[in-house]
Amino acid sequence: MGRLGKQIVFFAGFFLILLSLFFYFRKNFPVWAQSTPLVTQTNFSVSNNATSATNVTYTLEFKFSEQFDGGSNAGGEFNLNRITKTGGDNDSNMDAATGTVASFQYENPSGTWNDITYTSFSKNISELHLLIYTFSGIQTTIPANATVKLAITGVTNPTRAGWYAFSTELHDNNGTSFVALPYNHPSKTVRAEIGDYCLKLKMTAPDGTTPVGGLNVWTHSGTNSFDAFYQSDYKGMVVLYFDSFNNRDTCPSGASERVYFDIMIPPDLPNPNHYIAPNQFSVELPGDKDKYYNDPVKMSVATKTISGRMTYRGTNDGVVGVTINAFKMNGSGYTYTTTDSSGNYELKVGGGNWGVMPQQSQGANWSYGDKPGEVKFAEDSSTETASVNFVVDRATATIRGRLVKPDGTPVNPGVDGIGGVGVWSQEGKGGGAPLSGDGSFSISIPAGTYNFNVWAPTNSQYGAPNVAPITVRDGETKNLPDIRLTEKNATITGSVKVEGTNTPVSGIKVNAFVRDGAGFSEATTDA
Repeated sequence: MGRLGKQIVFFAGFFLILLSLFFYFRKNFPVWAQSTPLVTQTNFSVSNNATSATNVTYTLEFKFSEQFDGGSNAGGEFNLNRITKTGGDNDSNMDAATGTVASFQYENPSGTWNDITYTSFSKNISELHLLIYTFSGIQTTIPANATVKLAITGVTNPTRAGWYAFSTELHDNNGTSFVALPYNHPSKTVRAEIGDYCLKLKMTAPDGTTPVGGLNVWTHSGTNSFDAFYQSDYKGMVVLYFDSFNNRDTCPSGASERVYFDIMIPPDLPNPNHYIAPNQFSVELPGDKDKYYNDPVKMSVATKTISGRMTYRGTNDGVVGVTINAFKMNGSGYTYTTTDSSGNYELKVGGGNWGVMPQQSQGANWSYGDKPGEVKFAEDSSTETASVNFVVDRATATIRGRLVKPDGTPVNPGVDGIGGVGVWSQEGKGGGAPLSGDGSFSISIPAGTYNFNVWAPTNSQYGAPNVAPITVRDGETKNLPDIRLTEKNATITGSVKVEGTNTPVSGIKVNAFVRDGAGFSEATTDA
């Protein structure tokens, strides 16, 4: 296999390792676990949406799905959250608690508005600069599905532009919780814009109307001097502010800071209609800030089919339950499927050049060392088919060992941040495994000779040592001596400048790696 082929195999393998880790953490750390929300917000309005504006009135309307029983024990909080970054951006940059209750009412079935009485109201700012309004002793019993309106006046707006939403966490006199959280229950909360944005996009189905949420959206400059990662919300929306981008304190502007977009349908996002994401596109700001909001980014329906079968080498036995990934070679397309009880698979994709690769999961009894299968389709909506088969080697050998720190004590992956280990042959075969709590590992692979590597973050204080190639025979279990990590005690410094000038370039990623070993590190040029 030539140098280019080995590089393709390496990067494809690295890509699949990341996917494996994604599924592992998704399964074992389900951050989106939700309780059934009992509050539905219907409107959130701001009388003045300029940043730092004073004497602003916030009006929030919502409904309880069950009767809220009032009494001395009823109460709760309304927290103002900044909904700007995927996964949470709670720092709304509010330094003082402002606002008083102008009205707190509900509408009865006859259409009459009634005051909601309460014992006390307080306001404060949390350590994360969240504005928190707290009500205690809500005395009024509120019928199910009655519209509740809370108006707070005299508010000073946040200094940072963004989407803002109130999280609602109330409990009635019986202790029943009534909750609506912007991240856990996005369709149950309403957002308001404060300040101006850099750009706004909407993702839809091919009809241009039906929103598509949960899409991964990676945006970056042509030189990767800045980037951002987002997911479209349940309305298909992505809104970016200046601090949505890494390494920015203003919105990108002009042709030299053109913003590029790569969209991917995540592996775990249900896709029964076989939608595919568009190719990479770009915008120039500020002129294009609303271009893809007024004319949404549309998914398209896959019209190409890749099918095949996966078998063990030397047999006609199909390999069952293996994830087969397809990724666009010159774009951001991605899809996957699983082999059936006979080892067969089928993938729906769009036009262009595609790479197809089996995903080796932890504990798999096989290994694949060849480069990805390649398929070329016309860049159009015509119907085409292609076949890619895979032959894999059974994992009949085992390598076991333990990682220890420079002082000889076992590595604790949860404390020391070491993700795991891997072994790879020159032919591209191999496998990986996470560390146990005592730093031990066990990897099943085919017979052969392997190079050892450690998956450690670049900011780890420990580096990977050079380990001699490891040879295992068919049916052998090889127990390695303790593998001692090295201390990172050397520094490489330098600068990146525009060629032929003395002009520094910030935001450029610089990688360092050991040519004949496992060491790797990364840094980004500063301002």
